Amino acid sequence: MYEELSLEEQIHQTITSIEDIKTRFNLDYAVFSFPFTDYKVNKKFFSSIKNKVDLTFGSAGIKDDEVAFNLQRLPMENKTNGEVNIKMAYSFYLLKKLILKNTIKR
Repeated sequence: MYEELSLEEQIHQTITSIEDIKTRFNLDYAVFSFPFTDYKVNKKFFSSIKNKVDLTFGSAGIKDDEVAFNLQRLPMENKTNGEVNIKMAYSFYLLKKLILKNTIKR
């Protein structure tokens, strides 16, 4: 869980992972997907890595994130049918948008 690591260790593990994947697969872009979740990962972390990564991916479902290069993905590890899961998540997103609770604040 990233929230349990120090800021320095978060940065180190992220940069190391990005560099390893870029080298291993000869990529000209840099992406990082948080293991489990990006819950409680703060702005200072994102500021520290922004020049080393093109995109990062959290797992908070369908939400906006105030960090523009951090996209949220929809976990699909539950027993719900994928189509139903997506429709429910999008409906929930639209409801939260009405009350201005659809954006992750860091």
